[in-house]
Order: sequence, then C-alpha cells, then structure tokens
Amino acid sequence: MHIIAATEAGGDAPNEDWYGCFPDAVAVLDGVTVRPGMESGCIHGTPWYVRQLSSALMATLAARPPSLADTVATAITSVAALHAGTCDLNTIGAPSAALAVLRIAGDKQLARRLLGGGRQARRGQACGDRLRPAGKRSARHGAH
Repeated sequence: MHIIAATEAGGDAPNEDWYGCFPDAVAVLDGVTVRPGMESGCIHGTPWYVRQLSSALMATLAARPPSLADTVATAITSVAALHAGTCDLNTIGAPSAALAVLRIAGDKQLARRLLGGGRQARRGQACGDRLRPAGKRSARHGAH
C-alpha cells in the first residue's frame, strides 16, 4: 500500500487531526473542534483525545484483532477510561473525533470501519487507493 498524507491545524488552534499506518493498514482521525462558548466537560481537550486515541488505535491494530469494530471499540473504551474520573464524558462538547480505519484483510480484500465524518477508502482506476467523503454520524467517547 502506497500512502501519502499530511495534516495541519486549521487556524491558530492546535492540530486536532492525525493519521498513521502499518504496511497493511491505515487510520485517520479528524478531531472535532469544540465551538467557542460550548462546555466540553473535559480538562484535557480534543488534541489530547486525538493523541491518546491514535496511540490506543495503533496498539490495538498491531495486536491484529479479528474485526475492525473490535479494534475501534477497544481503543475508544481505553481512552474513555483514561479520563472518566476527571471529565464528564456525557457533555455534548466532550472531545470526539471522526475516525476511518482501512486494513487489507486478505488477497485484494479490504476491511474498513468508519465513525463520524471520516473518509472512506475505495479502489481507484489509475491512481490506486483514493479517499472520498463518507457518512455524517458522530462518534463520541464510549460509543462503539
């Protein structure tokens, strides 16, 4: 799999996005910015959440669980546990991220898991793997 990626902050705020890859998998997180004046219920913030979730996601992917649903659920649950005692994870502005994971699951077979407004991978004709917008569901702490 050939991967080219970049991410940068959208303005003066810290970068809330992340991507990572293994030879047979790629993951993208798009942190949800808390709107000014909205209570987040969290002392950590979205950049922290994205860093923690990306680490947990890559560690879980490396363990090769049977399904990407299990991979994502394990990562989200572990990060939620990191700050459940200090933060109100039920607040509407609690840190969250759109997530997309793609893994080669066999001979020319792809497995994917999408949460939020992530990107969905598909096979292109002349350009290899491309990304296109996916659905608009929102993923929050503890959701799987």
